[in-house]
Amino acid sequence: MELEYRDYPTVERTLHFKNTRDRPTSILENIQAVDVRLERNGEKEFVLHHSKATQFRPPTASGMTLRLSEEWRSALPRRGRPTNSDLCSSNVEWPGQGMIIAVDWPSQWAAQLTRDEGSGLRVRAGQELTHFKFLPEREFTRP
Repeated sequence: MELEYRDYPTVERTLHFKNTRDRPTSILENIQAVDVRLERNGEKEFVLHHSKATQFRPPTASGMTLRLSEEWRSALPRRGRPTNSDLCSSNVEWPGQGMIIAVDWPSQWAAQLTRDEGSGLRVRAGQELTHFKFLPEREFTRP
């Protein structure tokens, strides 16, 4: 379900899964609640502001992929807590525009930002390590 607010440039997306069959589903994995491509005009680059304690991540560069996930977190075990070491939101800025992306998922999340060689940035975010199937008549909803 996608909800768009008319007073603010905001979109809220909720994922809903339901197995209506009489047998288990196949494996569900790699669920991405956000998968957008941003396009910039002009010469100035995208800048990513992401909180890791009190630090911000540097701007993305052409041809670079930045993965915000377990691999760059502290050595402390996460134990499935969504904000154990980081907030699950980022601010992507480019000349005259910007987008705040917040993943409200009550478990381990991951995001990937890929800067293409042209003028675009692909942003994907969702639950990390998803690998499950639904039994018959089961439902699952996540914002």
